[in-house]
Amino acid sequence: MSDHSLSPEAKVAALRRPDAYAGRPQTVEVVETHMSWVFLTPEHAYKMKKPVRYDGLDFSTLATRRFYCSEELRLNRRLTTDVYLDVVALRADALGALRIATAGAAVEWLVMMRRLPNDRMLDHLLYRPWHRDCRHPICGRWRRNWRPSIAACGRP
Repeated sequence: MSDHSLSPEAKVAALRRPDAYAGRPQTVEVVETHMSWVFLTPEHAYKMKKPVRYDGLDFSTLATRRFYCSEELRLNRRLTTDVYLDVVALRADALGALRIATAGAAVEWLVMMRRLPNDRMLDHLLYRPWHRDCRHPICGRWRRNWRPSIAACGRP
């Protein structure tokens, strides 16, 4: 089974099911952005990049999505070593069932992260009063550049 034979919708549908994950989590929530889908289990978050191409951004092939998943892992581990865990494959088994696995044909790549509590997510933290008093250079950059809306980038 090749990547081209599966639509993004088929991959998303598979990843909505708990049996696509090790340990069969009880729930899977899905969050969609303009560039990705994030699948939230009680313990982990799995980010799948959309097969899109914008000016300055090309996730249009399986190979580029794998590359950028690896880059996201490499770059973000510099800031948080215990959140970004691995790049994992969505694979088709011999019967065509799709699962996060180590055996079978890779049909998509995802960044696997430890799920943070909602109140520890960046969008929540930046609205807390403490960030206005932060003297660290990264806080200043976030304050100057933070936009709480994706309106400029479009809707998912």
